[in-house]
Amino acid sequence: MLADFPDWAQHFTEGAASPGSAWRNLALGSIGLDGAPQIRTVVLRRFSGLALDVHTDARCTKYAELRANPAATLHGWDAASAIQLRASGPARLHLGDAVAAESWAGLREQTRATYRVRPGPGTTLAGPGNPAPDTTDAEAQRVFCVVRLEIRKLDWLHLDRGGNRRARFSWVDGAVLAEWVVP
Repeated sequence: MLADFPDWAQHFTEGAASPGSAWRNLALGSIGLDGAPQIRTVVLRRFSGLALDVHTDARCTKYAELRANPAATLHGWDAASAIQLRASGPARLHLGDAVAAESWAGLREQTRATYRVRPGPGTTLAGPGNPAPDTTDAEAQRVFCVVRLEIRKLDWLHLDRGGNRRARFSWVDGAVLAEWVVP
């Protein structure tokens, strides 16, 4: 039965592996501390099984939001193929654990430097620009967080002049339900 459905996983695999992929930069939706929906662009760093990893700084609002309410959605759009993916599920925060350490070890120096900046993300500055890194790697690792979205639901949409198609997937207790739905 699943052979009749689109291979959505190939897009996330490509996004995690290729910086030039349309699936690399995804929109992360969460619930703000004020209850309002929030959305921001994040970089897909890893995809394995039903887990999508992105990174964040534990000093930023995104971290506090996901800590308060782990419900999240990652949204991607590829204009060339006219395919949209929406993956939803709980976001697990990995701060100071083995998952975070493994991800940190694989980061380029330029990316690590973004976590060595004080003050934290969202702090008001006197003017435009970025403060220079001024902390150690050990201090930076204390604020480096892997956000792992565990896919529970996925919506695949292909917009096509010949006829739009949409499929919906959900996972419960290791079983997958796939169904075609009206676009």
